[in-house]
Amino acid sequence: IAGISLSVYSLVPAILGGIVGIICTFIFGFIVSYLISNLKYFKSIPVSLCFSSLTTAISLILINSLIYFIYKITPTTVTLSFVLLAFVVIFLSRQIKIKPLEFCKLKLTFRTSHIIAIIILFCQGLMIYKLFLKTTTEALASPWLLFGNNFFIIYILTLVLLFIFQYQTKKNPLAFVFLIIHYFITFGVVAIIYKLGYGYDPFLHRAAESHILEFGAILPKTPFYLGQYITVVLTNLISHLPLKLIDIWLVPILSAITLPFSAYFGSKYGLKLKDNWARITALLTLLYPLNTMYVTTPHNLANLLLLNLILISPAIYQNRSLIVPSTILGIFAFIAQPLSGFFALWLLAGIVILDVAKKKYTALIYIYTIAGIMAIPFLFLIYWSLNKISIPTLSTISNNINNFPDLFLLAPYYFINQQVSWILDFVYLSRIFIPILIVAVSIFAFYKLKENKFKIYFLLPIIILGNIFFISTWLIHPDLDPKEQLQYAERLRHILIFFIIPFSSFGIIYLLKKIRKKTILIFSFIFISLILTATWYLTYPQRNPKVHFPGLNVTQADFDASKLIHDENTDSNYIVLSTILTSAASIEQFGFTTYFDTNLGQFFYYSIPSGSPLYQAYLKMLYEEQSQETMQEVMDLTKTDKAYFVINSYWHDFANIVEGAKKTADSWQEVDGGNIWVFRYGTLYPERSETE
Repeated sequence: IAGISLSVYSLVPAILGGIVGIICTFIFGFIVSYLISNLKYFKSIPVSLCFSSLTTAISLILINSLIYFIYKITPTTVTLSFVLLAFVVIFLSRQIKIKPLEFCKLKLTFRTSHIIAIIILFCQGLMIYKLFLKTTTEALASPWLLFGNNFFIIYILTLVLLFIFQYQTKKNPLAFVFLIIHYFITFGVVAIIYKLGYGYDPFLHRAAESHILEFGAILPKTPFYLGQYITVVLTNLISHLPLKLIDIWLVPILSAITLPFSAYFGSKYGLKLKDNWARITALLTLLYPLNTMYVTTPHNLANLLLLNLILISPAIYQNRSLIVPSTILGIFAFIAQPLSGFFALWLLAGIVILDVAKKKYTALIYIYTIAGIMAIPFLFLIYWSLNKISIPTLSTISNNINNFPDLFLLAPYYFINQQVSWILDFVYLSRIFIPILIVAVSIFAFYKLKENKFKIYFLLPIIILGNIFFISTWLIHPDLDPKEQLQYAERLRHILIFFIIPFSSFGIIYLLKKIRKKTILIFSFIFISLILTATWYLTYPQRNPKVHFPGLNVTQADFDASKLIHDENTDSNYIVLSTILTSAASIEQFGFTTYFDTNLGQFFYYSIPSGSPLYQAYLKMLYEEQSQETMQEVMDLTKTDKAYFVINSYWHDFANIVEGAKKTADSWQEVDGGNIWVFRYGTLYPERSETE
């Protein structure tokens, strides 16, 4: 604790403090985790040290979250949280007899599997090297635009060898190391390639984390997102690693470390698979495109925690002691983001209720199902009532009834209906085929397991479907864009399949175990590897003849343009109409600088979606006419006399937009060699001129 204090109080140089903080935190965590693992309730859990470590880490986050709500986060409160946890654990463990720590002995003998291991390690190292070679600060619609077919061939080869290695190897630490590296490659693509960050939401959350780090809290305090904010700030205070680095890598690194273990643990101790087959389920878990595991946001973190809980939870039926660390994990998911976190806790509640109900109290199961279906709509209604948002009548459902089937049947609007190569046909056929395969194999597995207790995992998707129905047809926010309206329903749609992933893996393993000829088994591994590679491709944004994904990344030009605008103003009495990516760059550099109170509500000084009239004005400037009247309207609304219109060079019809804006703007300037143009409007610039 003394070493941790040196780090969080910055009593030694940052680099030394970071090293001391990381080492001391590791030692503290190991001692506390080992004491917890010897408690009566934890002793019976297989691999108890892993679950006690999980309990230790999340307990620290929960303690600091509680302190944050009562007061704020400071070096003193962080140190006190460690002291408090230490005293609690010492008190609980004062009467237990500590067993001496035993280390496993690793015997090394040269076999064929070691040749395979060397090839796997070489291929994985080569892929990581190739990823780091492709880092960029320029606009890039899809990371796959940087790679040719050879890169995916290496991925397929690595997967096939991983299947063979896991199948041949019994207990070998290398087996898990390879799985972790494979997950790192699978979910680390965006974090490696996009040096400045990816998306829009991550920049908002990083700005909030930076504010908490500097001031101890951000107002108004809410329970939403605390799981991520406290984790990032706590890690920064202890390690002195850059907050942005911690934030970018939090979800990808946790995914790589935790998901292989969770899949293995649940399959071995819950579904009773042998060690080698249980490890193979870690690879099969990737059959479903987990496209929320490569970028850090509270929602994505909650999804990761939810999936970990689902993968582990079958083992609860074999060992009731697991309910304690599982509940702590569920609470962590809930304070990270309530939408996914709720279903983590609802799953645990269902496991307990079904155990109590069994065949005698079927009414409990009906109550549980109906309550679950209405839970998220009920939370929405409470939130809307508190914020005085008008609640739609039930007749709204019939007007929007098509939204529900369209969520599942319609391809995204950026899909292009044209002939493509057979490889792309296979990939996008997999997009349709994989969810159907997972559902079918899961039902088959449930039938083969003959365990009625597992029906909760098939009941949860029905509950989520009910929530999706009401959110997509009834609870329509009057001020949101139609595409934004359905984002919560789309988020629930993504986790719909999560609950049956353990059983789809079990079903595939069941079929693979029936294969007696090794050649057929190897061909099966090759076929599965092809599907897994297609899934990997689908996990990330795509830009090809079939799909024209509209999203882009924050570029150096966005940072330069937002800095230019900030530096030429001595106050914040101006507005900026730009893409949300330029807005994100500004927020990361200067925080949530200015909000304007208007007769239509409070608005951020950069144009962002979510019903902002500034964003509507930006769309008019892009798609209708680059008029001075449009700029004057938003200046009048916000009572400012300065405004900027920012256009990126990758925008459709960029040249015509620039020429149109030149005719109405007071002055303009190219940024980053013309990658962005900044146009100025208002009384600040009485004469029309071009600034080079």
